Amino acid sequence: VGRIGADTISKAVLLNASFVIPILDGFDYNWTFKMFSFEMTAMSNGILYTYKSNSGKFTDEMKALFASLKPNSRLYIENVKVVGPDGNLRTIPGITLKIN
Repeated sequence: VGRIGADTISKAVLLNASFVIPILDGFDYNWTFKMFSFEMTAMSNGILYTYKSNSGKFTDEMKALFASLKPNSRLYIENVKVVGPDGNLRTIPGITLKIN
């Protein structure tokens, strides 16, 4: 899963996703950023869930939540922390995904 801002994603693609890839559109440099951590929030059956990953990979809890999401649900990936080529930790914008 990549990009920033908002996008749509099929449930099948989401269920097969293993990790978040930081892609910065409009960035003038070809730098590579390594995922450090992120938080994921979504509502399922009227309950709001927030999980944290201390890597770029989706946790088992996150993957279980994906399976319960209905069409038009929204999934928020926020507090995305990456390590740049200079070794500095920085926060980049997250993404809102609408399940179709």
